Amino acid sequence: EHSPSKLVGILAYWVLMVIVLSNTVARLDKGAASSISIWISSALPILIATCIIVVIGIVVVTFLSNFFITIARNAAVHNPVPIGKAIKYIGFIVVATMAMEQLGLGQTIVSTIFILLFAAAALGLALAFGIGCKDMARKFMEDFIRNLQEKERVRRGTDLEG
Repeated sequence: EHSPSKLVGILAYWVLMVIVLSNTVARLDKGAASSISIWISSALPILIATCIIVVIGIVVVTFLSNFFITIARNAAVHNPVPIGKAIKYIGFIVVATMAMEQLGLGQTIVSTIFILLFAAAALGLALAFGIGCKDMARKFMEDFIRNLQEKERVRRGTDLEG
């Protein structure tokens, strides 16, 4: 992982490299320089928008993952970290898909593949959980409700049930 200052340094390095490249090409050939400058001026807004999407997406996905882990721990869910990591990785895939669509890289193919993979994973997990773990699901929900009732009872400060 990179710190924000390191990322700014990397960005500045590459911006400087593009400027040096365009100046070098301008010295060699005026026609090539104008075509490169036109390409850069048309691609720069798309690249900036993509970077903004990626940065905001990563921040939101990380927040949601940590938020889920905190809520799950407060609800006494046993070991919520794997679910939080799954949320984070799925979110990163969504952000990467959005970035690729912004760049215009195989828009329909990327979207179709993502939708198919997501639907297949959701169906597979639902079937596996529903068919194979019905007793475990019942026990999990009973424990979850019991823990919530216990926390509510402690919060009220009464020893009476109900």
